[in-house]
Amino acid sequence: MYVLSSQCAGQSVMLYDYAGCIHFHSDHSFDGFIPVSDIIRAARKNALDFIMLTDHSSLGAKPMEGWYGNTLLIVGQEISPRFNHYIAFGTSRPVFVEEDAGLLPQSYIDEVKRQGGIGFISHPDHRGAPMFHVKHYPWLDWSVSGFTGMGIWDFMTDWQSSLTGRMKALMSFFFQCSC
Repeated sequence: MYVLSSQCAGQSVMLYDYAGCIHFHSDHSFDGFIPVSDIIRAARKNALDFIMLTDHSSLGAKPMEGWYGNTLLIVGQEISPRFNHYIAFGTSRPVFVEEDAGLLPQSYIDEVKRQGGIGFISHPDHRGAPMFHVKHYPWLDWSVSGFTGMGIWDFMTDWQSSLTGRMKALMSFFFQCSC
């Protein structure tokens, strides 16, 4: 963590830089395989200040929310219809939307707010990896309002866009390099 001092409107302001991870899945999600306890252990080992877990339509890890040494686990959820994924924190119940329900995103943004939560448009430019049959999950409905923020970069979208050939994919998988 870095602590910086800055001037803002003539006032000295302390700025803090925290390292963390937002939007990932555990074994509480259909596409996650790692137990929350292992994720916490890895976060602590790598000196992360916070981790914000967002399993699909699940708050199953909510009882584990809290501090683990210097690492804070915050449990939210990813609302994930076919398009227009949304991550939410501070809700009391999972917000579940069927992949093909055709529900307008404004309805689940409003439900998150009704439950007292905050939410973020998730991976708005996700293109998938057609060569490997990974579907694209972009945000399509830009008429919405009331969201708290939006993800502007995510590792998975970036990594998947580099999978332009089988050799690059193998090199990336086995050697974790950007070729």
